[in-house]
Amino acid sequence: MVELLLPITELPKVPLLDLKITVAGQRVYRVSKDVSARIQARYVIELAQRANLLKEDSEDFIDFLTFLFFFPSYPYERHLRNYNRLFYPAQDDVYIKPALQFPSREFNAAYREWSTHARKIRRLAKEYCITDYASGAENPLAALPYLFQELRAREPAVELTVKQVTDLMEYLRGQLEEAADMVKETQKSSSNPGTQSATKEKSECARRFLSAYFAYGYRWMAFARCVVPLDEPFLIEVEEKRAIYFSPGRRLNRKSNLWKRFRKEAWQMVSVADAETNHVSIRVTDTAVRLIGRPRVRDELFTDLNEQVEEEEGTHELCLRQDSNRERRERIYIGCRLGLTGIHSWMLRLTIVLTLLGIMIMAWRGPAGYLTGNEATVILIPVSFSAAFLLAREASTLSARVKIVHQWILLIELFALLGLSFILLMLGCLTGKC
Repeated sequence: MVELLLPITELPKVPLLDLKITVAGQRVYRVSKDVSARIQARYVIELAQRANLLKEDSEDFIDFLTFLFFFPSYPYERHLRNYNRLFYPAQDDVYIKPALQFPSREFNAAYREWSTHARKIRRLAKEYCITDYASGAENPLAALPYLFQELRAREPAVELTVKQVTDLMEYLRGQLEEAADMVKETQKSSSNPGTQSATKEKSECARRFLSAYFAYGYRWMAFARCVVPLDEPFLIEVEEKRAIYFSPGRRLNRKSNLWKRFRKEAWQMVSVADAETNHVSIRVTDTAVRLIGRPRVRDELFTDLNEQVEEEEGTHELCLRQDSNRERRERIYIGCRLGLTGIHSWMLRLTIVLTLLGIMIMAWRGPAGYLTGNEATVILIPVSFSAAFLLAREASTLSARVKIVHQWILLIELFALLGLSFILLMLGCLTGKC
């Protein structure tokens, strides 16, 4: 047995509940996120150095990467809601300038240069992940206030100068661009049989460096101290509850189109290449909601993956995926369609049809004055069902989210029926029938 600090798994920077980690049958606890971010920073530097990049790993640069990865975007939600505001002229900025406390003239000149570096880094991010304006790795400019806040809280306090920040931003951008050029050149010459294996290996390290750097901007690695056996395999089990995102690119208050707001496909990003074999299972605990069909799988750029895996199964209660292929992607998105259980779904659809039938009968018979009491009863029955479905309290927010489209349709039909009733009543009074 040996005691190790093990990387457990990558987790998204979203609210997590009931995180449970079990290693070799023993419950363990993760180390703090700031310690994890520093380990991630050193790992990214090591990947770059294998590709002959980042030859300088000063303590300032390690701190810089650490706080880019550790940057908690939620406290800055109000400022990050509009991504473009971070690239306005410095005199219009109210987010970064007060936190850095630099003289105005010095800050204004440096801010334009920082914005240029940040824009170039953001362009590179589009080739390796779904862009996320709240990611400190993708937009180092956004993380500067938090970096200064944490450095000043140290004992003794650390103060960075404008030149130091400029040098750090420029050095990071240059190394990222050099790594991207290395990957592109190797891809162009991959068809050439004379390409040396050493060059390919460095290019692969450069690709992993870029992928890890941008991934750590919106994900964090959970580390845990644990005791594991040396002479036999062991299991690492991670159980968690996550917030559900129906759009994989959703972040903070980022706006989405109407289709994304009402879609019923939940997406989760998981790591599937951090162990010899990965087993991923997604369950729905809400008894009013079920999984529909087989799950969809996409890569980090959100393009469909059609690769074969050892086992993949989707039922109404469970989504299961197992793979040990060494060439598998490091991170994938899994999309699961959600729907109501059979009886709930059919009752809603039947009520919608009956309510629509009632509207048609009233619109057809009402203006001619032939609406009888029996016909009025036929109309009132679906109306009572519709009102019951609209007013009934949901067992969970998930089931309410899944049937929101049906509820909107019922609500529109009820208002249409109500409006038609008032119109017919007014016509009847005008003709002396009331």
